[in-house]
Amino acid sequence: MAVILPDGHPAIKDLRQEGCNVIPASQAPKDNVVRVAVANTMSNVIETETQFARAFAESDLNVELVFFSPSTKIDTAHTKPDNEKEQHRLAYHKPLAEIQNDKTINGIVLTGFPGATLDLRQKTGPTDDKGNEFYDEFIGLLDYARENNVPTLATCWAAHVALNHFYRIERLKRDAKLTGIFELAVKNESSPLVQSMDAQIQMPVSRYYYSDEKALRAEPNLNILASSKETGAAIVSEKQGSFIYMSGHLEYLADTLPKEYIRDIGTKGLMDAPYPRNTDLHEQKRTWAAANTAFYSNLANLFNAHRRENPAAARTIKPQHTNDRPYATHELAAAYR
Repeated sequence: MAVILPDGHPAIKDLRQEGCNVIPASQAPKDNVVRVAVANTMSNVIETETQFARAFAESDLNVELVFFSPSTKIDTAHTKPDNEKEQHRLAYHKPLAEIQNDKTINGIVLTGFPGATLDLRQKTGPTDDKGNEFYDEFIGLLDYARENNVPTLATCWAAHVALNHFYRIERLKRDAKLTGIFELAVKNESSPLVQSMDAQIQMPVSRYYYSDEKALRAEPNLNILASSKETGAAIVSEKQGSFIYMSGHLEYLADTLPKEYIRDIGTKGLMDAPYPRNTDLHEQKRTWAAANTAFYSNLANLFNAHRRENPAAARTIKPQHTNDRPYATHELAAAYR
């Protein structure tokens, strides 16, 4: 069908040039629209939103993306009138807390964060662009989504924060950045999130950190859907709960990883930055395109199932505990029929 974006959003022009069906919000249909809140904490804010818009554009539903930022980032944007990305936030983003006031939201997508080298809980103040000064605001959003059974995809850094918050699974650091395209085995084929996926898929990965694999696999409420020896668990859902965790980036384009490499050795001066594995700078192919289409179509259908439900009548499950940790009050698969 189509992806719906705020009027004037720069992704509209770019995606139309690629042949994607994109509709400005003012021209969108009034009914049967899946509204998705994208909590964007990335510094390459426009590029990130374009990638997720492209991913949802290939679903068979009308998906409207609504963008949000931490309030500290919006406050900072007011002080940078000449900065394009900051003015983009002012034009198209609302504070994270406002997601909790919008009952028309059917699903949430949480992005990564460029300050990921900091401790997950570190708060350095609103003047430090690399500081995680919005941690408490972010945790408030996680708790809201959990308590209200809003299906939520947490990617990259956001997945690490959520797994740590809900399950106390620690984030660990690799000796070197893991970057490249990796082949994953798809498991638990009965899950609606991996329907239409091949038994083996490829996924771009770009990160220094990973969630403690042993602890993750020991958690009885987590269901590993795709993994490899190199990446560990890359797509994880909850057996009882509304969260999905993804450590890779199916939304990436063929040239995203090479661009990150050039950025690392150029802008950041990391001359020892590893070149992305299993990629060719001169022959870039998006070998994960089919997996991306399948996953985000399945995710859109999951969000749509939540839209059709009456939240007050949603089947709930008595909270369970693992080592005195409460989790999950809603059964993900039960909502997706």
